[in-house]
Amino acid sequence: MRFSWKIFVYTYIIIMLSFGIGGFLIIETSFENNIRFRQNSLKESNQYLAESYLSMVNIDKYLNMNMAENYRKNVIREDKSTRVFIGNPSQVTGYEKTLFEERLKTGNRMIQMIEKEGEPFLQVVSMPDIKENQICIENLENISDIYQAREANYHQFQMILLAVSAVSGGLLLLFSAHLTKPLKRLSVAAAEIGNGRFDKRVKTSGSTEIRSLTKSFNCMAEYVEKYIKELQEENRRREDFVNNFTHELKTPLTSIIGYADLLRSYDAGFEKRRQFAEYIYHEGTRLEALALHLMDLIVLQKQEFDLKPVHMKYFFAELEKTLLFVMEKYHTTLHIRCDSGMAIMEKDLMATFIYNLVDNGCKAMLENEMENKTADIYVLGYMQDRYYEIVVKDTGMGIEEEELLKITEPFYMVDKSRARTMGGAGLGLALCREIAKIHGSNLNIVSKKGKGTEISVYLKTGGEEA
Repeated sequence: MRFSWKIFVYTYIIIMLSFGIGGFLIIETSFENNIRFRQNSLKESNQYLAESYLSMVNIDKYLNMNMAENYRKNVIREDKSTRVFIGNPSQVTGYEKTLFEERLKTGNRMIQMIEKEGEPFLQVVSMPDIKENQICIENLENISDIYQAREANYHQFQMILLAVSAVSGGLLLLFSAHLTKPLKRLSVAAAEIGNGRFDKRVKTSGSTEIRSLTKSFNCMAEYVEKYIKELQEENRRREDFVNNFTHELKTPLTSIIGYADLLRSYDAGFEKRRQFAEYIYHEGTRLEALALHLMDLIVLQKQEFDLKPVHMKYFFAELEKTLLFVMEKYHTTLHIRCDSGMAIMEKDLMATFIYNLVDNGCKAMLENEMENKTADIYVLGYMQDRYYEIVVKDTGMGIEEEELLKITEPFYMVDKSRARTMGGAGLGLALCREIAKIHGSNLNIVSKKGKGTEISVYLKTGGEEA
């Protein structure tokens, strides 16, 4: 059953039950009050007759009998609706000796409902305390009008109940439809999101609870959309990784197999064999670098590292010795400047991090070198309030803005032909990104085409300087 119909049915049942039970109780209470009023009225009449009769009996003995008898004869009357009687108990309406002896004793008054000729009557019988003889005083009154009034009230109430049921039913239908309209919109939106329309949102309207529910739904939809996009992006990256890895693996293998086949099949001269061997060696080193970098990526993602405080002055001093070899290889100039301080890091990983960035920077400056521009690499360290910033900066050819979001993906290369010529596989920055994550940081890359690239990472500070 739909929610709007549930609201309608349950509310309708509650209203009808409440109204019906309330009307029934009101009619029955009115009926009982009328019965009680007639009882009290009949009791008062009976009591008045009994006191009047006793007062006559208690005066002069001779007179009392005559007066009492005259009074009795004058009082006695009977018609279809009432009866007033003073006399022998056996002449009382509905007299039963056993019942009277049990319920009506001298000085008592009996009140009961009896049926006479198919109609209800209210009877009050009392027995005054008269020693000489036994006298009963009876008041009998037809109360069918009270029952008729109750039946009329029930009939009128049925008409009112039918009118109320029709009006309340219509209003409840409108109310339930209006109340559940926002929920229907949410249901439709949820179905559309389930069918793949993750950008679907619901307009915020209605009561405070509905607005709160709508906001929560929209927040959930935004999270789902963001999560699906991340999954799609992750899936794309995985596919790109597999495709690029296959391609990067296939290219050097094809060259190695081709040149090896030439060496095997043809009797070439010394220079040709040397040239073929050089090609095989070059592609073999590319494969070796590719395998090592892939292994590093796998290890970095699965291994936990112990980060410790490191004195940055000493760290940069040791690092400079390693980097000088790279500078000589690419004919570049190294500039190292650093602030004193302690940073939390894994020393060898951070050295690899800086080495990769410097190596990338040197390769990026070869084109500038051909244009007679300076080839400078800067490795800088800055002590901030709570962090130690390491910056690697080059004066190379720079990177286009649209490329910046992709360069940390595995196998992504801005200039594939130049990178392969220099033995690159597009894994250096992917490694640097993983190392930065291990240190609780991210790569911050700023680059402009033709003006160089600056990459920085922030490390937590801690420990005391020696």
